[in-house]
Amino acid sequence: MDSAVDIIEVLSDGKYKLNEHELQTIVSKAKDCDDFALISIIGPKYSGKSLFMNSLVKYLESENKNIWPKDCVIEWRTGFKNPYPKRSAVIQLWSKPFILEAKGQKTAVFLMDSCYVIDGYNSVMSTKTVEDLIGLFFATSSTVIYKHSNQISDISTINELLSKVQQFIGTKDSFQELFYVIYDWNQKSMDSGEEYTFGLNGGQRYLRDQPKFNELNIYFNSIECYLMPTAGPALHNMDFKFNEFNDDFLLYFSQLIKYSLLNGSELQVKSHPVSGRSLMPPELMPLFRSYVNKLNGDSLPIDFGLNLSE
Repeated sequence: MDSAVDIIEVLSDGKYKLNEHELQTIVSKAKDCDDFALISIIGPKYSGKSLFMNSLVKYLESENKNIWPKDCVIEWRTGFKNPYPKRSAVIQLWSKPFILEAKGQKTAVFLMDSCYVIDGYNSVMSTKTVEDLIGLFFATSSTVIYKHSNQISDISTINELLSKVQQFIGTKDSFQELFYVIYDWNQKSMDSGEEYTFGLNGGQRYLRDQPKFNELNIYFNSIECYLMPTAGPALHNMDFKFNEFNDDFLLYFSQLIKYSLLNGSELQVKSHPVSGRSLMPPELMPLFRSYVNKLNGDSLPIDFGLNLSE
């Protein structure tokens, strides 16, 4: 049965361990693909990260992508029903990629979870460890989903973190895509009272009106924002029964996944940091290995195991 697999752990001495066997097993399932997308998720606690990843897995597993599945029962995290697990694993990948085909190309979609990195559950991690791992997400992902509830509140903090990540990597190249998803939007900004409609258009207007947005914009090739209505009381149930969610929530959720995130023309594939060419699935291993080695102080500068002179 498919599940989340531990890929990176923090050891007792503060070093990082890359579970290469598990990662290689996942990557090998995409051997016939032309390129890949790595979609990851971060965000504050109770912002709906598990619901988002569960539903994304359910959608990708469904045979008929035109029908929104309402029976999501997949557990994303090991021990998910215990909200305060004491575990060393902090980065997980879904145990298989999902293969999407468009215009004769096969794209492998890998899903990565932050596993309590910044949501307050893992109280044993230092601030540096949290920054290291968030940096890994931005450096290795083609799309980072940043989940929020009600509003965006931390652009200045993210700007400071991204500056540190770029200095650490030793590059001024942009990261790829940051995609804000905000649940429980009431169509009015809590700060200004300005009205912004649900969906991508309202989200983009809201994002552009945020202080410090122009500073954030320099770090990414693309920044999106999608506003969603409330899911209703069922959002707080651990079993995530979709048929109990509000209809308008499911409508906007399905449109987000089908048309804004996984649509062939919108799906962000992982690209070479210099040449911009699409990376192939086997290059995911050196991408992770080089970053983890860098975190452990074993290599300088970071080059992701790729030819940056392209």
